Amino acid sequence: MNDNENQYLVRSNGRSSPPRLTALRSVSYPFKTKVTGHIRIGGLPPINQAQIVGENKSRLFIKPYIGHQFNIPKKADEVKKHIRKIRPEEMAIVDQINREISDLKEKREQVIRDAWAKAHVVTIKELESLIK
Repeated sequence: MNDNENQYLVRSNGRSSPPRLTALRSVSYPFKTKVTGHIRIGGLPPINQAQIVGENKSRLFIKPYIGHQFNIPKKADEVKKHIRKIRPEEMAIVDQINREISDLKEKREQVIRDAWAKAHVVTIKELESLIK
């Protein structure tokens, strides 16, 4: 299976953030919990004790990329608002652009290395003139 087949466009905050191209790491149902008691420690607000009672089948827990996750209601319009599958022809264009960017980055690094080798040495007087 091709890696590009698992690429999705993910917009975690609805329409306010730009979409991000990524493979979905996982999709699952979040746990349902119920409060089973309270812990009271002097001077602190009470802390709820919770117990997992099952899965919440009405919501989806989505992890699109490392360090990011979000919950959305399990409804077609919510999924449509947050996740889209990229078409193969558009993915081919993105791959071509990524190759061009990679080539340009390598070329830029080489130009900077060459410029460093050919550049003039900066004197202390020049640096001191920048301070004043």
